[in-house]
Amino acid sequence: MFGKLTDLSGSKSLTEATGLYLFLLTFLIGLSTLSVHILGITGVATVSGGFFDGGETHVMVGSLFTLLVSSLIVKSKHLTSDLLAIVLVVTGVIISYKISLVIGMIPVAYLTTLKNGKA
Repeated sequence: MFGKLTDLSGSKSLTEATGLYLFLLTFLIGLSTLSVHILGITGVATVSGGFFDGGETHVMVGSLFTLLVSSLIVKSKHLTSDLLAIVLVVTGVIISYKISLVIGMIPVAYLTTLKNGKA
């Protein structure tokens, strides 16, 4: 069931990209909550607010997740020389850090609709 959803190398339709967006957003919320909780218990980070409150540790974890996933998509689709793909990666990370993680994942989902580059 999740085989085609998590395949980042193929081009997706708008419906499939929306499903991937929802899946990645749900995964990001769980990953961020768990990692910030563990960092708070060990005393590495001070926990202030939840995921939707926009705590700075959640934003950092989410921005790194956005960078990681978008980089994996660009690499697996062989789009490293495509300027639009690079601009979408940078835009997604900046939006994730400055505005909202929920909105910052939209360019990442759009990256999956682009055609594959030359290998």
